[in-house]
Amino acid sequence: MELAIFGTIAVLCTGIVGVGSIPTDLMLPLLAMPVFVIAAVMGLRRSPQWAEPAADDAGDDRVG
Repeated sequence: MELAIFGTIAVLCTGIVGVGSIPTDLMLPLLAMPVFVIAAVMGLRRSPQWAEPAADDAGDDRVG
């Protein structure tokens, strides 16, 4: 699934760079940001800390 998402993003970004009037040296780094953000979100989604609710918030363990 991730490869399909990254492939689609790569094709879209390449098309935007090819059609755009902004120089390629500027467009490629700008379009790398969405790829980085999507990769970070996909990595967080697989993280066990992100997937499980915090156990500390489940009960009231305060003393006093």
